[in-house]
Amino acid sequence: IAHGIHPATRTRIIPELGTCGTCARARRTGEVGRGWWKCDLHPLGQSHSAASDVRVSWPACDQHTLREDQ
Repeated sequence: IAHGIHPATRTRIIPELGTCGTCARARRTGEVGRGWWKCDLHPLGQSHSAASDVRVSWPACDQHTLREDQ
């Protein structure tokens, strides 16, 4: 993030677009009350690994698509 590259998508960060939490490509998986966020664009896909987790507070990447429920 410090170098302007998104950790999950490996694309350019554009904070003005929002955060991963406002992106339609971010999905919550797991149990109710204890879930993990994944990105459809992550090279590991929707794996069951913590390595493919994203944080909703991360700045948006250049592939950000605003969620319709925002």
